[in-house]
Amino acid sequence: MEAPVFRPTEQEFADPLAFIAGVREAAEPCGICRIVPPPGWKPPFCLDPKRVRFRTRAQVLNQLQSRRLEACEADSFWAEYRKFAQGLGRPHQRNPILGGREVDLYRLSKAVSLRGGFEKVTAKKEWKDVARAVQVHLGNGNTSYSLRNLYQKHLLEFERHMAADGGAAATPPRTPSPPHRPGPAPHSEGPIANLCQAAAQMARQEGLQMPESAASRASSRRASLTSGDEEAVDALLVLGAAAEQLQEPKAKKSKFGQGDVSEVGGPSAALDTPLAPIRVPDNIHTLLCELCEGGHHENQIVLCDECDRGYHLFCMVPPLERVPEGDWFCPKCLAKKTERCAFKDGPELTLAEFSEMARAFERNYWGGAQAAQRVTPQKLEEEFWTIVEKGEDLVEVFYGADIDTKVHGSGFPKGQDTYGAHPWNLNNLPKNPNSLLKHIPDDIPGVVVPWMYVGMQFSSFCWHVEDHMFYSINYLHWGAPKRWYGVPSRGAAKLEEAMRTHLADQFDACPDLLFNLVTMMNPQVLRNCGVPVYEAIQEEGEFVVTFPNAYHAGFNMGLNCAEAVNFAPVDWLRFGKASCDRYRSFRRQGVVAHEELLLRAAQELQGAKASPLLQCEINRVVSSEALLRHRHWSNGLRKFVKIKSAIGLKEGDEEDATCSICRQYLHLSAVTCASCPGRYVCLLHMSQLCECNVSQYTLLYRHPLLQLEEISDSVRVKEEEVHTCGPEEAKVETKIEAKEDTSDGQVVGAMNRVGTPDDPVQVDAAGGVVDAASPPQRPVTVKFTFNGRKGKKRGREGTMLPNTETMASFRGFLAAWKQRAENVIKNGGSRVAEIDNLLNDSEQFLWAGSEVGDARKLREKLLSAKDWVATVKRCSGHRAKLEDLEKVVSWQPPPARFSNLSALRSLYEASRDWVARCAEQGDKVMSVDALEVLVTKGQSLNVDFPQLPGMETRLKNALDVRSTLQNILNMGPDSCGVRADAVHLRRLQQRASHAGVEMPELQGVQKLLEAVQKWQDKVRQRLGMTVPLPELRELLEEAMELRAYTPEVGTLQVLIKKAEDWSALAAASVKRQDSLKKMREVLHSGERLGVVMKEVEELRGVLRRREWEASAKRAQNNRQTIASLQEILAEAISFGAEDSELYAALSNRLTKAMAWNEQVSALMKALDDDSTHEGDKPSLEDLEALVKAGTALHLRMETMQRTTSLLASCNALKSRAAKIASRIGTTSPPHLEEAAKVFEDALGLKLKIPQLEELRTSFDKTTAWCGKARAVLEGWSTEPSGPALGELCGEAGGLHFKTDEMDDVLALDARMRIQALIGRVFADHVAADIPCGWNDQLVPLDVQHASPITALKAMFSDAVQAQTAGQRVSLPDRPEPEAGFALLRIAEEVGVSESIRSEVDQILQTAVHVQSQMKQALQAPSHNGFVAAKKTVDEVFSLLGEALKSPFRLEGIIELEEIIDKHRRWETRAKEVILRQDKARLPWSEAQGLIQELQKSPVSAGSLGERLSSFADNVKAFMDQLKCDVARPGGGSKMGQVFGHLVSSVRTVHRRVDCTDMGSTTDCNGHDAPRQTDDCLCFQSRGNEAALSCSDCKEWFHAKCVGAPVAQSKSKKWVCPLCQAARGHPEALAVCSGKLRKTGRPSLTKLEALLQGARALEVCIPEEEQLSEIVTLFNSWQARVLGLLDSNDEARKLQAGDAPAVPEAVLRSVLKGVLHVEVDASWLLERVSEALRSERWRRKAAATVKNSLKPPIDSLQRLLGEGCALHIDPSKDATFLSIQASVSQGRQWTDRAQTLYGDLRRCSGQPIDDRNSELLRRIRDHVAAAEAVPCRVDATLLEGLREKSMPYCLCATVYDENRPMLGCEFCDRWYHYECVGLKSPQEHEVDEEVAPDNYRCPHCCMEAAQAYPHCLQRDHADALARQYGRQAPERDSGSISGHMDGCKRENGDPCAGSVERGAASEAGTSDGGSPLLAGPSGGCAGGSGNGRPLGISPAAVDEFMVALGVPSAGGLVMTVEDQLRALDVLEQMIKNKKEELRAQLCGNGRR
Repeated sequence: MEAPVFRPTEQEFADPLAFIAGVREAAEPCGICRIVPPPGWKPPFCLDPKRVRFRTRAQVLNQLQSRRLEACEADSFWAEYRKFAQGLGRPHQRNPILGGREVDLYRLSKAVSLRGGFEKVTAKKEWKDVARAVQVHLGNGNTSYSLRNLYQKHLLEFERHMAADGGAAATPPRTPSPPHRPGPAPHSEGPIANLCQAAAQMARQEGLQMPESAASRASSRRASLTSGDEEAVDALLVLGAAAEQLQEPKAKKSKFGQGDVSEVGGPSAALDTPLAPIRVPDNIHTLLCELCEGGHHENQIVLCDECDRGYHLFCMVPPLERVPEGDWFCPKCLAKKTERCAFKDGPELTLAEFSEMARAFERNYWGGAQAAQRVTPQKLEEEFWTIVEKGEDLVEVFYGADIDTKVHGSGFPKGQDTYGAHPWNLNNLPKNPNSLLKHIPDDIPGVVVPWMYVGMQFSSFCWHVEDHMFYSINYLHWGAPKRWYGVPSRGAAKLEEAMRTHLADQFDACPDLLFNLVTMMNPQVLRNCGVPVYEAIQEEGEFVVTFPNAYHAGFNMGLNCAEAVNFAPVDWLRFGKASCDRYRSFRRQGVVAHEELLLRAAQELQGAKASPLLQCEINRVVSSEALLRHRHWSNGLRKFVKIKSAIGLKEGDEEDATCSICRQYLHLSAVTCASCPGRYVCLLHMSQLCECNVSQYTLLYRHPLLQLEEISDSVRVKEEEVHTCGPEEAKVETKIEAKEDTSDGQVVGAMNRVGTPDDPVQVDAAGGVVDAASPPQRPVTVKFTFNGRKGKKRGREGTMLPNTETMASFRGFLAAWKQRAENVIKNGGSRVAEIDNLLNDSEQFLWAGSEVGDARKLREKLLSAKDWVATVKRCSGHRAKLEDLEKVVSWQPPPARFSNLSALRSLYEASRDWVARCAEQGDKVMSVDALEVLVTKGQSLNVDFPQLPGMETRLKNALDVRSTLQNILNMGPDSCGVRADAVHLRRLQQRASHAGVEMPELQGVQKLLEAVQKWQDKVRQRLGMTVPLPELRELLEEAMELRAYTPEVGTLQVLIKKAEDWSALAAASVKRQDSLKKMREVLHSGERLGVVMKEVEELRGVLRRREWEASAKRAQNNRQTIASLQEILAEAISFGAEDSELYAALSNRLTKAMAWNEQVSALMKALDDDSTHEGDKPSLEDLEALVKAGTALHLRMETMQRTTSLLASCNALKSRAAKIASRIGTTSPPHLEEAAKVFEDALGLKLKIPQLEELRTSFDKTTAWCGKARAVLEGWSTEPSGPALGELCGEAGGLHFKTDEMDDVLALDARMRIQALIGRVFADHVAADIPCGWNDQLVPLDVQHASPITALKAMFSDAVQAQTAGQRVSLPDRPEPEAGFALLRIAEEVGVSESIRSEVDQILQTAVHVQSQMKQALQAPSHNGFVAAKKTVDEVFSLLGEALKSPFRLEGIIELEEIIDKHRRWETRAKEVILRQDKARLPWSEAQGLIQELQKSPVSAGSLGERLSSFADNVKAFMDQLKCDVARPGGGSKMGQVFGHLVSSVRTVHRRVDCTDMGSTTDCNGHDAPRQTDDCLCFQSRGNEAALSCSDCKEWFHAKCVGAPVAQSKSKKWVCPLCQAARGHPEALAVCSGKLRKTGRPSLTKLEALLQGARALEVCIPEEEQLSEIVTLFNSWQARVLGLLDSNDEARKLQAGDAPAVPEAVLRSVLKGVLHVEVDASWLLERVSEALRSERWRRKAAATVKNSLKPPIDSLQRLLGEGCALHIDPSKDATFLSIQASVSQGRQWTDRAQTLYGDLRRCSGQPIDDRNSELLRRIRDHVAAAEAVPCRVDATLLEGLREKSMPYCLCATVYDENRPMLGCEFCDRWYHYECVGLKSPQEHEVDEEVAPDNYRCPHCCMEAAQAYPHCLQRDHADALARQYGRQAPERDSGSISGHMDGCKRENGDPCAGSVERGAASEAGTSDGGSPLLAGPSGGCAGGSGNGRPLGISPAAVDEFMVALGVPSAGGLVMTVEDQLRALDVLEQMIKNKKEELRAQLCGNGRR
């Protein structure tokens, strides 16, 4: 079905959104439409293809629909291929390179396999298809051949191997297993298997039995296990049950079933070895969700069965309702298994580079440019879907998608021109006034800013819906069409269902697959599933529009460039909620915040612009927000904070926050937890924020509900407008098939029912249901309505309020708060804390709407009260403000109590009085003293008066002014002080006036200012005019008498000084006779002074005289006019300079000029007078003399210009005449018209010119001849006269001028002679007329005058000119064809008739054709000297006959005759050689000679030539193949040299391997063999070349052979490549191989194939024998090498001490041979290197084992590590296995020791009972078993077990590392500090600081019969007494036994132990019979490390806890009496502790 096409008119095209709205009813049911702009609308493309650079995306077309787990198939292939290569002993290499591109062997194998294998592909010649499948193309045309050879080399043997194993191809099965339900393979190895085996072992060791409950819980997991694993699973369950009994950690939801299991164990507890103990995961108690990164709701976290990552059930997409049964895999693991669906990045290209790549792809894919152009659109579409659905070969294209036009530029113009400002410009469309996207402030690429798309053929855009279900528009700038497919909104759900059905595996792995734009499906498949699909082809310059929620896809039919953007008219709001719900369902973050967009739009679309759809959507958002806020408030959320930042939730956020659960923008509100910072959720998912109490939650809101309600009211429309707006705007149904989000239960359900009428009508804009994409679950129907007549109870129109219970609770809270607030405001006197509490409580309703009522006003009053409190506090500070005092006093009653309110009132009254006094005074003038009193009073008050600073400033100014005035008035006229400035006096006067104070000093100042002003006026008057110098001096004297200073005084002084200085300067200048410039400057400076001085006039007179003299001298030297000369003389007369010499000279020049003017006037008069006789006219010489005299005067005169102009005209005419005369008699004589023009111009001049008279005679003669010629020519047509024509031609030679008549006469003569010549030359073919009167005996070309036929005389001999019909001249005398063409050309020039020329031209063309045929035969095209095109003998004979018939002498006739003779002789010899009787193969040298002769001959040889050519072709093909296989690519060597290297290398290695016999010194013939390691890799002697010595093997190598620089030869630490390979670094061998390589190093298979090809030739070539020798010798060498390696492998299976079969020197020699031989033996490199490495390693291992009776396990492990690094195969090396066994035994001993050590630590501090005794025995046995271990174990561990297995101390307990011990100085016994009566060191103390010096233990004291100096516990003392059989020794005066109550500390206080025992003796025992203080800690312990007080038993701690009301962990029950006794004991202990602490404080000097 085709999508509709619209063609708007110019008027309709003016508004894009209006036009789209008009066609929406017809277009939206199709989902897409095409719009063709009006004719003439063609915006230019504004991007430079060479400068625009963008990143491309790579698309694999055959993976767009069916992804066959390519990664898994590739892994399987490479695993099999590596295994196969290792089996052959070949090292695996990387993918080969062909044509500069890497060839993927997996894809090559797959492409060949799909076509039936190598044989079928070769037979069917499908290698071109294979090359196209793997995208390989070579420019030389050998793609198929090269690819086939590459397959033969790398994959052919592998293909046969796979076929022999039962498979026809190397490709693994293509049917993948279900991606997320794979069961474990039998006996699989992995973490779970290792865990089960370890658990089984531990269960057997511990003797545990499996309980029934555990067996029942294992049933669900056993289904996937084999019988062999059941025992291990049982053991796991037993261990789990045992762990539950010992410890019950916090349980989490099981991922295996419905029950809870312990966290001990699990898949993460896998072991490295089967015998290792079970370990618990480190993060088992801190599980985190990988999606929201939260650890809350741990019971809803499900673990992946593969990677152990955790995921919340509600964070999954879609959310999971419960824990899945069986194995469950997370999205990341599924993505790895199913190859994550995403496009790869391609190269970064310019637009020009991308275009070239796209065109190259089309040419390569279709087989040429013309073939690509012939492909129809239907063929393109079929091919595209064939590739997508059934394509097995890799077809990769590139797409320049999503190119940001803001960065790279738009294709549309930008600016204010016609197209830049056009509304259809996609840069302007999103911001259209009617588009909602204009309210988005950010430039979002692809939504508001267009994206550009540059596509190539087959590049596609997959099925998708636009972001937020926006409209989209696409414009195709240029290029091939786009194919579009669209599904309307009513079919969206069916499309998703169809794609989930067909691509179930992909949707399981990626539920949001359709969001990724990476999946295609054939439209026909969708139609079969009932999906309506519409199609469109977008041509260049057309638009395509997609409608909301319309799925669309397509592909490009070729190279093109398009641009697209989104837009959103108001009708898009029908899909607003559906798009948000879709994003929320899939946990996808939107592009824009939907609520923010609505609120921004509502600010503009109000009143008349309001829309019912906008009102509906705003009402829905406000209703849901109100409902959720009230619901959360009712659930206990009490903290509400308003968001103040414009972006994000807090200040400083740069991005908008999103919900941690559903990823939606949090614009209106969010919830966060104080205990979980950084996490935010929306109101829908508050229950999933964390597990903290709701009291920790805070609701952040941006707008109160009241503000949202006001916005909703602003967009309200009238009810009648709603009913008239149409069904598609009144009601819109959005059916979202998505699982209801159960995040908040009923809240979400109510959300979805907001605005839903009771009886919904399913109507949408397109006539169907609007479906949004989401997983197929229970449908939720959402309806919008505009009236409140139906549905739930509504408080506002279209807004649903919370339920009754919620509102009742909220109103109750409001009522209580309002009552409290009113009491505070009304009664006053409250505490400040009460006001703060009320304000804090008000935060709980500020978020609400109108239901709050007047509570907000009360809150405003409380805020004012709080402000009053703050004001009181401010007033109590340093200086209060008057307005603050007024605010404090005016509030009645005071809202809070303050003790200083009365003082503040008094201060306020005093302040008011002071302000009143200031106001009364106002601006009145007062004395300085009165002002000072008022300011002092204001300063004494502690109030910040605003008037006070001004008054203080006023007082300060007044005092300053008065002091200054007094100083000025007291100064006398003769005072030496500084006089006051008049300006300063006036400012002081103004300051006094502004200060408003009275000052007597102002009157004296006024008089002084008047005197100064009078003098200033006088000075200004004088200075305004020119003043004499004496008068200036008088003014200065008057100023000095004043007491004030004025600026004019300085001016006068300066002016007088300048005048005096100038007078001196002027006198000096006149005296020095300075230059005029200098004197002029001095004069000007004096004039500018404005002072009258006599020196100025004197200087001006001197300067004027000198200036005239200077100007007169310039006039004398320069050209002047007569008038200027007269002015200069007149000026001299004015000041009496007539007597100067300059005046006389100038006067003389003026007299001569006047006389010259008179002469010129006379000459001109004579010329102008027509009556002057010709002889009396002046001549040219007279004019020249007059001009010369005038020039000598050196003046500028008007008559001089006319005279020189006349002279120039005469000279020009004279020059023309001379030029004409100079051409007379030359080859180019002047034309008659030129002379006529000269004589005509001479008539205007009336001067006599002699040169014109000389030309007059020749001119008249030529004019007469022209008259005669015209008469003859005019009568020629009627009466031709040959003699007359001849006479004219004879006279023409004596004329001096050329004329047109002369050309006509000569042309007529030439035509007559040419016709005569044609008649002679072509007498047999052409009949030419001879003119009347022509002399037939005259030779035609014999002319005596200039003629165009003169050039033909050398081309045609006299014999040819004299021949007649039937009498042809001989061949040597015949003219050449060039002469005929020259004759034809001149005949055309002279006017020979067309008929004659056509006949001559036909004869010439025939001759040329024959001559070209002969040239082709003689000079046929050749290649390398061989003729390519040949002719038969008959054709040559025929060609020769035609050449002889021609009247011209043609080239090649003699050569043709010689060729025919030579060919006959060759044919005879060829028959003798080829057709001989014997059947022996022809030697190539003989056949080559015949072939070369034949190739150089232009005559073909028939069947003989074809047979010889076939011989040559076969040999050439063989040699090309030989060169390709043998020669080094790009080497440039000749084949002879290449074969020489090849043969020489094979002979060398064969000879040396024959001499290699396990290190013998003789070869196979008994001769002495050279040492195997003396030579370099090239097997040449060292010579004089630069060489390097290996620091390991001491052998020498040429630097060039190993690729090392010459400078490195001086290094002493260089290691050769062979030793590097022995160390495990074979990379250097590849470098050496490249350096030594002189040929292409062909493989043996290639050489054998070449040998067979040589033997199959018809001729015998010399390379055959060489190939045979190479193959034979190499096979022998290879067999010998393999034998040596096999012997070495057998030897490696023996122990390291046995003698090896192959010495290292032999292996090094073999390795050199592998590198040296020029036949590919690279597959031997790894095997020989491995043997060399193994031999070295075996020697090192033998030395390690031999040098130590018991080597350390670390040394053996390092040996094994080195062996693994050297890639030593353990299965082939007995030494490796032996060491591995030793290490295994050592590890087993260590693991067992660590287990015992852990058991020992668990028993630490316990008495040694039977169980512990058994453990210690096992430890001692294990320590003894260390001697039997073949390696040395960890000494620290061994000694630790040995020491800690022994009992210590008097208490005889198991060693406890946490209890410090003390060693006796007299024996080796160790004791606990507290057990021997000592204080245990604290954490900050050192043992040496606490332990006594020379400590003697109780045993040593008993043995020495000494008294033990410390306090012992009674049981320990009794035990010692019993042990030694006597009473224990006493300490000092008493015995140590029985005197524990007398234990004292150093300060004399009783110790804690004695106090406790005393209390215990008083308390007795409890009813249960247990003493209150029992246990081993009853003595004076002095400290403990378990957190209990010193000397208190655990039972006592439990009793204390119960007595204090704290539940005990032991569950102890006590009577009231027991609790009282326990508290008495605790009280006594506390009392003693307090006394002890006080004593310590007093001892430290502190109180």
